[in-house]
Amino acid sequence: MKIKTQLWFKSLVAALVTGASSSGLAALGIATANGLGVSVPQVDWKQFGIMMLSGAIVGTLTYLKQSPVPPDSTGDTELLTKPTIP
Repeated sequence: MKIKTQLWFKSLVAALVTGASSSGLAALGIATANGLGVSVPQVDWKQFGIMMLSGAIVGTLTYLKQSPVPPDSTGDTELLTKPTIP
C-alpha cells in the first residue's frame, strides 16, 4: 500500500474514532448532569451505542467530504529506511 494511501486510511479511522468518542463523552455528560441533580432522562446502553455509532458515521462522512479519495502518488515519495551501520 502506498504511503499516501496509508495516511489517508489512518486519518479516516481517526475520524471514525473521534466521532464515536465525542458522542460517548456527550452521553457521559448526561450521566454527570444527573449526578449533579439536573433532571435529564437517563441513557441506556442501546441509546449509548446508537449515539456512538451515529457520531462515528458523522465523523467519517465529514472526513470523506474533505478528502473523498486517497491522494495520487506523484512518484517522488521515498520510503525512509533505517541506515545500517557497518
